[in-house]
Amino acid sequence: MLKINRQEINLLYAELKKVNLVQFMEKELGTAFSKAGEKYTCLCPMPNHKDSQPSFNTYKSSDEDGGECWVYHCFGCGSGGTIIDFCMNYWSLEHPYDAIVFLVEKLNIKDTYEIIVNAIKEAKIEVNLRKRIDGEHFMASKRCYGLLKRYDNPEVKDWVYNCYRQMNEALGNNDIKLLNKISDAIVKKESELHGVGRNGG
Repeated sequence: MLKINRQEINLLYAELKKVNLVQFMEKELGTAFSKAGEKYTCLCPMPNHKDSQPSFNTYKSSDEDGGECWVYHCFGCGSGGTIIDFCMNYWSLEHPYDAIVFLVEKLNIKDTYEIIVNAIKEAKIEVNLRKRIDGEHFMASKRCYGLLKRYDNPEVKDWVYNCYRQMNEALGNNDIKLLNKISDAIVKKESELHGVGRNGG
């Protein structure tokens, strides 16, 4: 897997903040602006804000490091920030990384940033897989614990402990397929044991 270099991410973030937000919104949303001094105003385009009086302002400013950036603020809904924040709020993106990928692709930025975008995408895939694995492992472990509590016999204990060993192996190898297979086997075992108990076996 590609590793994300934090410095490269920050560099890309700094470059994207320089994008002219007025031109971006005019092109992508068809927004009509009025200019007043250094500021541009318009009706707020945020989906959850029904603006009747122009309350959305954007202008060129400086970030905390003294670098150039475009910022915006809506006095009506309170939304504000850089173009990254704008994309997250307008398109309901979950994370700044999502906005970075969105902007790089929308603005057709290639060359040195392409590897960074690919790294971000792959990192998100790995994080999502890990969440699925952790969730599957938690539920399978809970079912195994339930079997140990309900059935106090050596055969069931040996079977459950073997499941635990397989689960730990799957967890260490990020093997979601093996975890799914183990979970299915546990559900089947629960059904079998429940049937035996119900029939008085």
